[in-house]
Amino acid sequence: MKAAVLSSIIIIILFPNNLNAQTSAKKYYYYTNKAELAITDSNYLEALKYYDSSTNSVSVPLSQDVYNKALCHTLLGNYGKAFLAISFLIERGVDSTLFNKQAFRVLKNQKRYWNQFLLEYPVLVKRFRSTVHEEIISDLRDMNESDQKYFCELPGKLTNVSFIDSLRLNDDFLIERFRNYLNKFGYLHEGIIGVQFSDSKLDCYPIFNILLRHHYQIKKFDLTPILQKAMDSGYLKPDLFARWVGFQNTAGFGYESLVREIGDSLYVGTFP
Repeated sequence: MKAAVLSSIIIIILFPNNLNAQTSAKKYYYYTNKAELAITDSNYLEALKYYDSSTNSVSVPLSQDVYNKALCHTLLGNYGKAFLAISFLIERGVDSTLFNKQAFRVLKNQKRYWNQFLLEYPVLVKRFRSTVHEEIISDLRDMNESDQKYFCELPGKLTNVSFIDSLRLNDDFLIERFRNYLNKFGYLHEGIIGVQFSDSKLDCYPIFNILLRHHYQIKKFDLTPILQKAMDSGYLKPDLFARWVGFQNTAGFGYESLVREIGDSLYVGTFP
């Protein structure tokens, strides 16, 4: 109960008026893109204004954007708000090695906030473990390893018929298993599998990135409608959607109009 209350307080304080806002994924993507551009110009105050606008557009923001928001608050000396953002990230699977990142190290010196955070940290971790599906996370990691094992051995075994047959059987099994997950959950969003985090860095790619890219190479099933629905619901950034759907061309699936190529393999999503 305490963990649930703490989580609610974090969301209310960190994302004002969010509970009464109507979901608008397009506005969310628009404002987060503006925020990222402001960060590249080192205009962190402007970036925060855009992030405030973006998080009023969806029920729960993406961790990538909360991470950037925490970074902006830290750089501006808004340490209390930085810790609130980081608390949200812990509930998505980020761990304490986040503070090894040079920009976040200063937070350890803010004793008032740091000591309180240390008290809350175990509760936040417990909250993460109680909400995500750890068995799915483990299974996806095993599936990635199985996929990459064959991929790494392939160059030296192109003429090995038994190996090629085994590779195809493995591909069929992994793609079917992954598709079953998507059919069951609609999309494996952060609330189900958390986020990838290591060496104080947040990965914008989910655990199943390898499997999904490989799927679009083989073109066995059309998962584009599922991904588009996830994007329209605010679970999937348009640029990541475009990278997946545009990987190795989508000809044959009939969704070419959703992706437009710019320059050298740079893809962007197109919207009605």
